[in-house]
Amino acid sequence: MDTPTVLSLYAGGGGLDLGFRMAVPDARTVCYVERDAASIEVLVTNMQKGRLDEAPIWTDSETFDGKPWRGTVDWIIGGFPCQPWSVAGAQQGTDDERWLWPHIRRITRDMEPRGLFLENVPGLFLGGIQPVLGELAEDGYDAIWTTVRASDVGASHRRERCFILAYSNKPRTENRSSQPSRAVTQQRSGSVGDTDGCGRWEEGDAEQQPGRTDWAELPLWPPGPQDAEGWRQILATDPTLEPSIRGDADGLASRVDRLRILGNGVVPQQAALAYHILREQLSEAHAAQAQHQATLPHAAERQPPADTSTVSETESRSTGAAQVRCRVPG
Repeated sequence: MDTPTVLSLYAGGGGLDLGFRMAVPDARTVCYVERDAASIEVLVTNMQKGRLDEAPIWTDSETFDGKPWRGTVDWIIGGFPCQPWSVAGAQQGTDDERWLWPHIRRITRDMEPRGLFLENVPGLFLGGIQPVLGELAEDGYDAIWTTVRASDVGASHRRERCFILAYSNKPRTENRSSQPSRAVTQQRSGSVGDTDGCGRWEEGDAEQQPGRTDWAELPLWPPGPQDAEGWRQILATDPTLEPSIRGDADGLASRVDRLRILGNGVVPQQAALAYHILREQLSEAHAAQAQHQATLPHAAERQPPADTSTVSETESRSTGAAQVRCRVPG
């Protein structure tokens, strides 16, 4: 089986990439798109440490040309900018210049990937998810969505996010002969819980942190801000440890960059859980559709409709937390 290849749009600090790798361990990122300099620094650092795949970084989704990649990339993933729908902003929606879904759609049409895995804030339900799901359906993708909180995977903060999983229902032209070189291979750790301080350190990191040799004794998630006893236990294990969400007090600019990247990011385990939930629900929807079609008379035995129209409609239905879009017979 070919290794699934990934284009990572609006990669940020790489949280969604780590989550997708947890869900699809064989996937390999072949290109990142990210314009923020501090986020690019984080991406490069984690490439050098082997936590992310080494791949080129393109800095502008508006100028990214997906056509040369057609048939070579299986997945587009991306946490596209949330400011148009975030409750922390003006919520200008599709009128906001940071509403970049049209770029994702153009790149998707150019590349024709097998699937998309997208992330945004729940504010997307205020008017953004309708054009996303509708245009994915127009372009031949069955898409479902759900919301997952970081606290659902054990984190001490809520951080609710909307996730969209889409699969192409069209035949796809493969073009593996022109796929970007895989000469650079990455050694992947069995643990991807570490997201710059949010989880366990990988083997060998303790050697790079003088005086800190008891990482295995630390919990996977830091205590909540009101959990004084939890922090006392953490500091008893390592008195030099600071709450890593703010990092070391080594300069205002770095601290601002860290907070922005963390605020825009997604917890990898949260993304992996969302992928598995959506994958299972989409599989169930496809199975139900196949079962429904199997009960229909054979096409040759059916009479054509009176108005001679045979165009299939697109139906939306809700199943629990996710909205499923699937094609049904006309």
